[in-house]
Amino acid sequence: MPDFGAILRKARERAKNAGAGGAGGATNEKPLQFKDNREPHPGPTGPTKKHDFRKNADVEAFRRAALRNSLDLYEPQLDLTRCYICGGQEEQGRLFIAVLTAKPGAHHWMHSDCHPEHVRRLDARVEATLADDAF
Repeated sequence: MPDFGAILRKARERAKNAGAGGAGGATNEKPLQFKDNREPHPGPTGPTKKHDFRKNADVEAFRRAALRNSLDLYEPQLDLTRCYICGGQEEQGRLFIAVLTAKPGAHHWMHSDCHPEHVRRLDARVEATLADDAF
């Protein structure tokens, strides 16, 4: 059986000599020090831009988006067989498309060439609401 007491005494003696610059250890060497030069990882797509909603442009964009998704700006379509914008019927070459509204699952039927007019009218309602400053 090994003499654990002798092994322990030998290890303490080595440690003591190493600290005093004796035969068993390093002399005047400083321990290695590592400086952490790493920077935070920017993420998979690079640094992300945080939106500062205190800026005026961000606030206006947020308000416009919220108004565009407001149910108050959408009038119901009473006749689903007629275009929501021009009131015309579906005909060959001018088919209806379904345009989503702010109400989940609801949409308006209109001709594809009437869609730009729909967007223009919706933008005009948003601008009128913002001009009233009621929002």
